[in-house]
Amino acid sequence: MDNDNEMIVDNELDNELDNMSCDDLRMRLSLLDNEIKIMTSISRSLEYDLKTKKMDVEEAKKSVELFKVPPFLISSIVEILDVEAEEDDDDGANVNLDNTVKPRFY
Repeated sequence: MDNDNEMIVDNELDNELDNMSCDDLRMRLSLLDNEIKIMTSISRSLEYDLKTKKMDVEEAKKSVELFKVPPFLISSIVEILDVEAEEDDDDGANVNLDNTVKPRFY
């Protein structure tokens, strides 16, 4: 049945083309060429958009991987502070805490 429909459409198209003048055929051909150019342009634009979106996704994946890595804490000198309260300075006066802290380096 589909084959019969195709034959009918082909016959109608053949009859229409047979009845057209050369100028009409050129105009129809020009219109078809313009439509092809427009569709090609749209296709290229969509391909470019797809490519940029894929690149954005790849960059996002890389940044997610970077944020998944825990930070490394690097130290070459470890400082341990021993805070010892001095009993003889209990007279109520202000005490400089920087003087009471004795750092140790390992």
